[in-house]
Amino acid sequence: MLCYLKIVFDMGYIYVDIILKGRISRSIRALVDTGSAYIVVDPKTISEIEFYETPFEVELTLTDKRRVKAKLYLAEVEAEGRRGQSSWLNSMYPHP
Repeated sequence: MLCYLKIVFDMGYIYVDIILKGRISRSIRALVDTGSAYIVVDPKTISEIEFYETPFEVELTLTDKRRVKAKLYLAEVEAEGRRGQSSWLNSMYPHP
């Protein structure tokens, strides 16, 4: 079954409007990266939505080949009426 999302193009980047649900819910505009193995969000959003913290860390390889560790969190994501659990990483690195 296909899921169609409302996407927004901005200077060559693709964004989608989603609802994140931790202990509270909030709608955000997310940058789409189809090549990413993880979903990454900034520490401020993790704190505001109160994601569920896990005891795990994962290692990420950035585009400049640096390897960094990031804390793993759990939250629910909803897009166009479809919901699912997802793993999220805490990232302090800027995105476009």
